[in-house]
Amino acid sequence: MAHGYNRSVTTVKNTYTKDGQLERVEGGTTGWANVEVKTPRRVAGVIEGDVGNDGFMGDGESWVYEWVDQGTETETVNEYAVVLVKRW
Repeated sequence: MAHGYNRSVTTVKNTYTKDGQLERVEGGTTGWANVEVKTPRRVAGVIEGDVGNDGFMGDGESWVYEWVDQGTETETVNEYAVVLVKRW
């Protein structure tokens, strides 16, 4: 049975002036994920059960499959704008 997972961590850092006014914001997200993909098993580069050795499942062929991990990593950097409104 296939399984998988994903995890992400988001961080946001706020910087304030000595008067407590928001001055700057920065942050981002880093993520990791893994899934298992059902893939034809290969022996010496040839798909096991591919009688025609052509990479296509022909009539009467019965390929052997295995579950293979496929991992990914992502990173997102966020830019924020701080809008200051001056009150009279």
